[in-house]
Amino acid sequence: MTLGTIRPYRFDRAIDTVLASLRPGDEVVWQLGATDRDRLPGRTYTEMSHADLTREIAAADVVVTHAGVGSVLQAHEAGKVPVLAVRSASQNEHIDDHQREIAHDLITRGLALPLTLGEPNENVFDHARELHIISTGENARNGQTCP
Repeated sequence: MTLGTIRPYRFDRAIDTVLASLRPGDEVVWQLGATDRDRLPGRTYTEMSHADLTREIAAADVVVTHAGVGSVLQAHEAGKVPVLAVRSASQNEHIDDHQREIAHDLITRGLALPLTLGEPNENVFDHARELHIISTGENARNGQTCP
């Protein structure tokens, strides 16, 4: 799970939702940014280098991320359909609600799945495990076009 690194905006709702959705045996790598939390299961980092985050995303079965464009693109480059946790200005999680617009466009195009904040979401994680992004380069090599 990556929350981005924009300060001073915490994103506790996303962490709480993922925690409520975990199943026994799930392993989580957390990149928390400005959200300081103790005793989370798995490995936690305040920030990760681009290379380390790229490696973790590639190894992950499911990528949960805030709806930041850079994080979404990193997931797509690894062939993952990310599960998006959308930050809200009204919850003091970001300066405005641009992530809602980004997430809406990605979800309606089948390029991401929504994380419903405040509700357990095991099924969305199962669905995300089944989906993959095929890059334009791979499609071109296989004689296919992207929708």
